[in-house]
Amino acid sequence: MVATASGFDLHFSRPLASDLELAARHFRMSDWYYVPSEIYGGPKYDLRSLEVAHVDLSANRRIVSLSVPDLAAGRVVYLHMDDAIRSQSGEALWVNEAWYTLNAIPSATQAATSSTKGAAAPRVSGPPPNTLGPEERAAGWRLLFDGESFEGWKLYRAEDDSTEFWEIEDGALKFTRDVSLVGLVWNHLNPFIRSSADLMTKERFGDFELSIEWRISPGGNSGILYLVPDEQRSLAWDLGLEMQVLDDAGHYDGEIDRHRAGDLYDLQSLVRNAARPVGEWNRARIRRRGDHLEHWLNGEKIVDIVRGSPEWDRAIANSKFADVEGFGLAERGHIILQDHGDVVWYRDIKIRELDEAARPALSPSPDRAP
Repeated sequence: MVATASGFDLHFSRPLASDLELAARHFRMSDWYYVPSEIYGGPKYDLRSLEVAHVDLSANRRIVSLSVPDLAAGRVVYLHMDDAIRSQSGEALWVNEAWYTLNAIPSATQAATSSTKGAAAPRVSGPPPNTLGPEERAAGWRLLFDGESFEGWKLYRAEDDSTEFWEIEDGALKFTRDVSLVGLVWNHLNPFIRSSADLMTKERFGDFELSIEWRISPGGNSGILYLVPDEQRSLAWDLGLEMQVLDDAGHYDGEIDRHRAGDLYDLQSLVRNAARPVGEWNRARIRRRGDHLEHWLNGEKIVDIVRGSPEWDRAIANSKFADVEGFGLAERGHIILQDHGDVVWYRDIKIRELDEAARPALSPSPDRAP
């Protein structure tokens, strides 16, 4: 544990698990000061909780950088780490807590020197976008976007490999057709133009885990659709499930439950305010194994639901999809980046297909016949 100008760097002896999405909730911190006394150490004074504002992970997954805004010199800092933190080989932490006497807060220059001594990688938030590390390859991940071409992608319902209204900018897929809500509706009504420019994987996937970064424009709306069974419907979201992509603070959907960033659109939301400020990159993860669906956004689990369960049935009944037969029930489907009329960027899109033979056995819903 090494003090930095903005918090602490935590050095681990082994790389952390490649599927571990670290977040502030994994680290609990507090501090206090002592007044000398005959009692060993003296009593604690001004005990307070510290906020962990941001978490970064180095490219070699061995250094975790914590941003802690309210640090003060002359205090003892206590750190407790969540039991979910584990190594690439599955080992639990040998010790999950630490104490640090912060006599002085280092300058930025001192912190940089101290942080990099003996380190195998620079302090960054992860490997470069659109690349795979050895651990990821070994775990079965592969890229869906190489940062340079549209290989493997096309527009939904396009008869060719058209990618109209999408471009590649600085290693990211960028949707460029920016229209108002009225313009979006007009695009769907006008028979002489392409009504929707949703970008679709040519492949279909069954059980999978998807990792992707997105950045939305001010007031913007988009979505990551999955399990879209085919191209028969006029709209991709008629049957496909959607992880919402949104500027929560700038779009009216941000005031609506189950319509915020990371939500399973109109069906479930377990956490609010997981998205980063507009203009910043967000890391999203979608996992589907059998009927079990999970969403994460910036390390926070947003969705955890099982298709066919009583909870699922209630969610469908209370949604806009109540009368859509077969909604969200496809066994295999395309992944789609949604055209919602706003500028949006996607990058670092990677997937690993999960072994369908290893699906857990699920009990039938009590509301359904076996």
